[in-house]
Amino acid sequence: MRYIDMQVHRACDLMRARHYWQKTLEETPKEVLVEALSLALATGRYQEKPRKRCCQCG
Repeated sequence: MRYIDMQVHRACDLMRARHYWQKTLEETPKEVLVEALSLALATGRYQEKPRKRCCQCG
């Protein structure tokens, strides 16, 4: 989940992310990917939250 966090927080550029995912996905069994994605998304960790409005925006 570290690389997902890095991408979400824009700490990793697109070229490095593509390289990482290409290598990782080639070597990872499909069942493991399904489980990892399901768990990562089920936690709500990457759920979008409404942005707070500043007092000047009304």
